[in-house]
Amino acid sequence: RGVSRGGGARRLVYDMRFTWMWGLIWIVCYFVPSAGWFAYSLVALVKRQRHAANILRTLFAVNACMEGCGAVGYHLSGRLREAVMGWCYCGPDALLSLVMVMKERDILYWIFVYALLKFAAQVLRFLVLYPDSSFSAVLPTSAFITIIFTVVSLAFRRHALRRARRLVLRDQERYDEVWRGVMASDAERAHIHDLARIVADLTQSIKTHRDR
Repeated sequence: RGVSRGGGARRLVYDMRFTWMWGLIWIVCYFVPSAGWFAYSLVALVKRQRHAANILRTLFAVNACMEGCGAVGYHLSGRLREAVMGWCYCGPDALLSLVMVMKERDILYWIFVYALLKFAAQVLRFLVLYPDSSFSAVLPTSAFITIIFTVVSLAFRRHALRRARRLVLRDQERYDEVWRGVMASDAERAHIHDLARIVADLTQSIKTHRDR
């Protein structure tokens, strides 16, 4: 886009030509998740969870690479606003890909962080980089929907864990009561000490056999 001032009048000139950077960020980076999530769903249906997790890691890593390449291309061509947008999309995808390798156990919390970063990128895009846009365009985005999904999922998870702790606490109280009854008997304590000695001897025997 440029401004022409010929003849004393001002007019805006837009360059609508296709660029490879735009193709990477706005076409490839939508096609890759579509194909990736479809493959993930098929693999998950046949109960190959490990392969499904690898597909997701690859999906976000490839997306991050494509967005990063597009951002570099925009930066080198002097289109800094588009470059900033590309890096804002690249960062969360790269983060989630690394988390799925290193912190998969806490993935639900990191998906929430990922969605917040994506939502912040959308806010930056529609309110700062392109101020003529409406904030209502941010609300129906996948990032906003993901935030709602993760909040609900975390709430259900918290409720399930709290309920499980209550059930375990009851079992623990019953176990402690039975254990106190066992330890109150001298004969039972002697049997337990004998059992502990036998286990220790077996453990030492197995260790000695392995060291040979």
